Amino acid sequence: MRLSSKWFVWFTMIGIYVMVLGGIFYYNLFKWTFDEKLKQEAIDMVRLYA
Repeated sequence: MRLSSKWFVWFTMIGIYVMVLGGIFYYNLFKWTFDEKLKQEAIDMVRLYA
């Protein structure tokens, strides 16, 4: 029981760590993609109205 609880604690800590890192990575990836899309739309709008 003691060994399994230790493994459960380690598994939980590693899971939280991976979720935090993955969340930061995916948030930055989504933000970069959104910025690129917004920049492309602004360029297309300027090209259309210029």
